[in-house]
Amino acid sequence: MRQPSLCLKPLAVATAFALFSIGVVAPLHAQQGTAAVDISLKAQPLGAALNELAKQAGLQLLVNPDLLTGKQAPAVTGDLTVRQALDQVLAGSGLAARIDGSSVVILPRPGAAGLNRDVQLAEVIVRAGSEPISRYSGASSNAAARLPADPMDLPVAGVSIPRAVIEDQGVIRAAEAVRNVSGVTRNPAYVGFTDSYRVRGFLSDTGLWNGFRRDFYFTFTDTAHLERVEVIKGPASVTYGDLEPGGIINYVTKRPSRNPVNSVQLTVGSDNLLRPEFDVGATAGEDRSVRMRFTGAFEQADSFRDHVDNRHATLGATLDWDIQPDTRLALSGYWLDSTNTADRGFTNDAGPIVLKLPRSRFLDEPKNRYDFEQTDLSAVLNHRLDAAWSVRGGVNWYRADSVRDSIENGQLSGQTMFRQYVYMPQTDENTTVFAELRGDLHLAGTIHTLVAGIEQVDKAQSYDFRRNFNASGTPFYPIDIFNPVYGQYPRERGPQDRYDIDTQSRSLYVQDLIELGEHWRILAGLRYTWYEQRNRARDQNSDTSLDKSETTPRLGVLYKFNPEHSIFASYGRSFTPQFANYAQLAPGTSPTPERGEQYEAGYKYTSLDESVIAGVTLFQIVKENVATTDPSDSNQLILSGEQRVRGIEFDLNAKLGDGWSLIGSYAHLQAELTQDTTLPVGDRLLNTPRNQASLWVRHDFRGLPGVGIGVGAFYVGKREAELPNTWQIPAYTRIDASAYWKIDRQTDLALHIKNVTDKTYYDTQGNYLYPGAPRSAMLALRYTF
Repeated sequence: MRQPSLCLKPLAVATAFALFSIGVVAPLHAQQGTAAVDISLKAQPLGAALNELAKQAGLQLLVNPDLLTGKQAPAVTGDLTVRQALDQVLAGSGLAARIDGSSVVILPRPGAAGLNRDVQLAEVIVRAGSEPISRYSGASSNAAARLPADPMDLPVAGVSIPRAVIEDQGVIRAAEAVRNVSGVTRNPAYVGFTDSYRVRGFLSDTGLWNGFRRDFYFTFTDTAHLERVEVIKGPASVTYGDLEPGGIINYVTKRPSRNPVNSVQLTVGSDNLLRPEFDVGATAGEDRSVRMRFTGAFEQADSFRDHVDNRHATLGATLDWDIQPDTRLALSGYWLDSTNTADRGFTNDAGPIVLKLPRSRFLDEPKNRYDFEQTDLSAVLNHRLDAAWSVRGGVNWYRADSVRDSIENGQLSGQTMFRQYVYMPQTDENTTVFAELRGDLHLAGTIHTLVAGIEQVDKAQSYDFRRNFNASGTPFYPIDIFNPVYGQYPRERGPQDRYDIDTQSRSLYVQDLIELGEHWRILAGLRYTWYEQRNRARDQNSDTSLDKSETTPRLGVLYKFNPEHSIFASYGRSFTPQFANYAQLAPGTSPTPERGEQYEAGYKYTSLDESVIAGVTLFQIVKENVATTDPSDSNQLILSGEQRVRGIEFDLNAKLGDGWSLIGSYAHLQAELTQDTTLPVGDRLLNTPRNQASLWVRHDFRGLPGVGIGVGAFYVGKREAELPNTWQIPAYTRIDASAYWKIDRQTDLALHIKNVTDKTYYDTQGNYLYPGAPRSAMLALRYTF
């Protein structure tokens, strides 16, 4: 198989090389305020104390210096969470802190203007950390703007699912975590377990891994490496290039700590689940300037599906190195090797009759395999030029090798399912390089937080597609759906079709967050992208190419009543190239990209102590230039289709006091075709429920220290299975429950019961229907040292 290679243009190479030579690169994600850090601060002016705390905790400090004038901070020493350390440093100052990702924002505390600036508290020494104010804090995200800004200042919508939610719900596949977010449904592609979604009604199978683009259509993500899962709502083309307009998922991995906490965990459960995992760290240097973290898991399990089994191993390694006081290098590497039974579920074309089949029914073949191996390597570096400006950049390389060898169900006639045999080895390789300048600028009484940069993404895909509809003279590998008999037919590979697809994009982008006085914020952004794709069908002697450019803008306005309440309105555009449809376009049809346009308005609330975070959003997205059948030639396409989604979304997480914490969401979406040449206008878009809701509640018993329970309900309304709309996938409510016992300071035990009521439900991606798992149990024992 052809080996893809990186081909960087001179400008990108020169810029990236120059930035690396002075110590540039990417920001590091702090521990979200929930991991203990070794803090040592002397009594000193408050500004100096905050700068030193930010350095020790690996955070970027955002504060108006006028707020700190004349104020003193006490000495603070010990193992504290970042939140605890900030509360101690700011005690009595009339100020409060908000943590988001790698940034901490210092704000005035309402009603505290009259406090004495010269008050200094006694020294505080803490020996052990305690629980953060809210287990589920961190449910806002600033990744949508690529700026180190307080999310309450950004006129965009975004939600973050923190590590605590992942652990409390017993989530071991990242795709399961997003059910806590409004307007997001699973869209399980390929073999049913990959990280593909619909966000606000539109497909999202290109995602982000620590801010780097990656295609998740063929793979899944193990939560052993994750710190949180971020959902960026609406068009993100200004920040991340060609994307669908609904939104994008960003997986943020664990970073090393100055005070590492090591753990090992063993999980056992239904279907012979066996899953050991580890998370260990280390430091080097007297000042702990080098920090390392290693994560990993092995998993093997059978399935509720007949003849299906899966196993995988994954390893991760990260390193943070403070090369100089103002220069930090972050390295990371991840590897995943997975061996699975290729299970295509039930074909949607068969219609609602498949809902009568037992959910364990397997209509493919027991010897089906889908195996893949993936490697991800990145280097990110951050260099602070002065108190206001920094340069950063990075490089990421990703490769996935997969083999699909399966007899798959297809068309149904009566109770006979006709199938096909597919053999498909494939290689995907992505390389991303970026460099950018960030900083604050004061102009004419306004404050500008700026980011400007360049990015290049090279993608190379190579696959050998062999399909056979006949087995030794027997057409279509038939099987009885009510009485399947396996192993009747040989696996005879069809004719060889080899394809090479090379894609390159180069972008220039700029964004500016403008602070107009105390209340008004304006976010403006622009990105210019040049992209090129070449498709070669080697066995058909076909070679086509596409070369285009696109400009995408963003504009948003926010009014901040006070540090806790904001309202906003925004406009944004997205684009996705017509790569897949280019060869079928009717003569004279320009390959104009699909374009998305969103109008959005919303309200945000975050309490000063982050015990309550909430947001509600109204939006409309219209996508145009959608490929439709040419009325004059059914074998060709024209770009006249249009799709529209209107909706309202609500997200909340809160600490209610007395040991109660919750995270919840609700979405109402009107998703429909508004223009098409063959499909009925008004048909609803695939796999997009009109109503969707979730609620997860955890309670820790005060009278029983270390004992807690969690209960959650996840509702998904009816969804259309096909276009045109011919039948619907039933609505469902899935109920999960968990129990927790902290046996001692180092040992935790958790029991997770999923689908408590044993509800039958399905996920889909438009071509295939995948039954959800019946009632199951997992028992997890973790030891921390």
